[in-house]
Amino acid sequence: MIEAQKIFGPPGTGKTNYLITKLMNIIQKKKIHPKDVCYITFTNKGIDEVRERLGVLKKTEGYESFSTIHGLCNRYIKGESSKLVESSDFEYWAKSERGDVKKEYGEDFDNNFILNLYNLQRVSNTSLEQSFIKINGRNYKWKYVKYYVESWHKYKENNKLHDFTDQILFALKINQFQKYKAVFLDEAQDSSWCQWQVIDKLLEKDSVDYLYIAGDDDQAIFDWNGGEVNYFLNKYSNVCENVPLTESHRLSQEHIDFASLISETIKTRQQKKYVAKKEDKGYLQYTGSFMSIPVDNGESWTIMVTGSRIMNEMKNIMMRRRLWFKQTTAKGYVHYPVGSKILSALKCYFNLQKGKYVSKSELLIYRTLVKPKNFTPKQLEGLDKDQLYNGEQLEEMFGFDFSIDWKDHFANVSNPEWKKKFRYIKDCIENKVDIFTKKPAIKMSTIHGMKGGEDDNVVLVGNMEQPFYNKYTSNDSDEQDAIIRMFYVGSTRAKKTMYVYICSDLQYRFNFDRVFKQYNERKKVA
Repeated sequence: MIEAQKIFGPPGTGKTNYLITKLMNIIQKKKIHPKDVCYITFTNKGIDEVRERLGVLKKTEGYESFSTIHGLCNRYIKGESSKLVESSDFEYWAKSERGDVKKEYGEDFDNNFILNLYNLQRVSNTSLEQSFIKINGRNYKWKYVKYYVESWHKYKENNKLHDFTDQILFALKINQFQKYKAVFLDEAQDSSWCQWQVIDKLLEKDSVDYLYIAGDDDQAIFDWNGGEVNYFLNKYSNVCENVPLTESHRLSQEHIDFASLISETIKTRQQKKYVAKKEDKGYLQYTGSFMSIPVDNGESWTIMVTGSRIMNEMKNIMMRRRLWFKQTTAKGYVHYPVGSKILSALKCYFNLQKGKYVSKSELLIYRTLVKPKNFTPKQLEGLDKDQLYNGEQLEEMFGFDFSIDWKDHFANVSNPEWKKKFRYIKDCIENKVDIFTKKPAIKMSTIHGMKGGEDDNVVLVGNMEQPFYNKYTSNDSDEQDAIIRMFYVGSTRAKKTMYVYICSDLQYRFNFDRVFKQYNERKKVA
């Protein structure tokens, strides 16, 4: 008889730890070889964590099926004549199309509405029009969108291209999955219809003796990417024992009590209760003034927002406070307050002032921004790309004077971004803020980008973009639940301190007034 468990793990309760303990048990005590185990999680980072815990390298023989769902399915399409689609394919298609596809629907290959819709329709097994209605927050015209989706599909077919979803669909079609004795699925609440189909196929082989599925329906926030929480809640209910994890190693009891007031309003969910493992008290504050929050360049903070509009607003607020930070989008893109070319040019000049060596490529970026008259493109071209140069050499070769203060040296730079951000750059440098670090203490992320993450100190911005607000105030309980889950996830990232900030200049907001009112009332009763 199959041993099957569905593990419900609220934030910080150790879903992955539970799965790894079960995994090590069946390998060591049940004597099941790793090659007979299929361990699937949502991200490469999650798989890396599992391998690290087991002490195995990425290409260790026998662990090939420890993978993301795409990695598992990719092996079956490798022998085909098609190749994986790249951003350059998208660029070529967009240029060849009528109209400006990138300007209208999104510049990035991974963040273009047409491509996202095309993917959603296939992973969800719904009609294109149904998927369009679900994610059309910007009121795009259906007839144009339909045309572009069909055009992209034809382009892929004509050029023998496949994407990550095609990998799964092709693997499902040929159904040559090996027989496994144990199947693990982590972060299952974010799996789509076609990903659950893979699990179905594995179980149909009648070889699986152990099935472990872990997730948290309250944290299912990737519905826009095909994630379907009802599959997690209902799949294999006839064979799975429900296992609730009840102790959070991350959150304080104060933060759990607060977050629970949010999750309790989700209509479609598995009821659960969990408590704090640690006794430390968590700090919680509600404010309409970002200036009152003690965010500092020397202490670890994460500011969480719902999307790009709120992120841009918070970026301006933080720059006015002369904070240096890293931005991470839901798709994983990383940005800093100042562009890389300006930072590289400044760093090059400071290094030369300190007597350090720089490369020809660094000098090229510096020259492109500053354009010194005594350092022409022809002179730059004459430098050896394999040699490093210091300030003394360049002073002798081209008559530089690196003793000049950087503000004077860069005074005539005409770059628009430089002109706009000069005062910010100047103040940061004079206040000894390290603007060259790739790992600043302060991070800004979308809530989706922070999924699975944590920080000592967190600011959750309670404002949201209009498309989210439209869902939040709609009569569709599924759409309301999606927004409530998003803010629940945001409220469960802090290990020590959490501020909930509402920007009064922004129109759309989550009802944190109600949450804090209930929280304070319950504290009085307690």
